[in-house]
Amino acid sequence: AYYKSAKSFYELSERFSLDQKETHRGMEKLQGFINTYPNSDKRSEANILITKLRTKLEKNQFETAKQYYHIEDYKAAIESFDNFIADNPGTIFREQAFLYRLKAAYELAIKSLPFLVQERLVTAKGYYNSYMKYYKDTDSAREANGISQKIEEKLVTAETKPTI
Repeated sequence: AYYKSAKSFYELSERFSLDQKETHRGMEKLQGFINTYPNSDKRSEANILITKLRTKLEKNQFETAKQYYHIEDYKAAIESFDNFIADNPGTIFREQAFLYRLKAAYELAIKSLPFLVQERLVTAKGYYNSYMKYYKDTDSAREANGISQKIEEKLVTAETKPTI
């Protein structure tokens, strides 16, 4: 009965783009079931359901950060991706979050006031280095390398411009 009650909260969970109150409640109830009945034959099923709910919450948070990128609020995007990466170290969206953070940092840099460009390009370069530390052998590494090349070109241009 406890398991069925907990599973009903799983069923009430909305899709990732809507309010996630029921998702949180479902995770709490399923975890409560596991804690109360650790030897139950339903334990592995409850763990699978918790994983699905956790992934839904991660997708919600990732898509929110991505939305900031798409509306060109790059500062908010960077902060959201930073939070997402810190809050969800094992997520399936981690590589994409690193890449979007790099893209947002690059876009912020090149669209900044001239006196901020170089500093922000250096910051973007740091995000590139973080991405490559974990994902240098992935399909998306080519895109990251392209951004890095643009960063380097702009840094060289910024360094050779005469300052008055």
